[in-house]
Amino acid sequence: MNGAVSREPEALPPPPEGESPAVQQVWGRVVRELADDLAIDAAARDRKGGLPFDEVSRLREAGLPALLNPPGPMRRGADWRTACAAVREIAAADGSVGELLGRHYALSWSGRFFSTPERAAALELRAVREQWLWAGSTAAPDTGAEPDLSLAPAGGGYLLNGSREIAAGVAVSDRLVLDAVCTATGDSLVVLVDPAHRS
Repeated sequence: MNGAVSREPEALPPPPEGESPAVQQVWGRVVRELADDLAIDAAARDRKGGLPFDEVSRLREAGLPALLNPPGPMRRGADWRTACAAVREIAAADGSVGELLGRHYALSWSGRFFSTPERAAALELRAVREQWLWAGSTAAPDTGAEPDLSLAPAGGGYLLNGSREIAAGVAVSDRLVLDAVCTATGDSLVVLVDPAHRS
């Protein structure tokens, strides 16, 4: 089996209100070109294993980590339907990269899910500017399972303790989104962690 994958390019959904067809056509072309590039050596890379640093660089060069952010100054974003279509096309070419991108999109909205609109907007601007790739996992509260991560107040912040297996992207991510139980209050909190800073 060679690395080439034969597939029909996926049609992107109709543009949402406020998003021009020209913007969507640009994203469609960018996604197709990257998918074609990834498909050439996807099987060989999969057999070889290793960390996907090169693949993440290709995603960044194409601007795909910022795709789901709202359009506007310093943002080149689109909507969820467009992002999901992009994930499907990338996954058809390279399943591992598609999984990485899909998780990134879901987690990149963590600020909207768990914070104030002001903080979420500031976080998104920084993530776009610095081209963050997001990874991590959050558990549903009240599942009855023993918490695997805890947050202990320390100085002006918190110390994260414990361990968790995460499905994809940890070694190549810029930020991790994790849930942990605060040792002082017992509350379940969602935290943003820079994996480059261990302390």
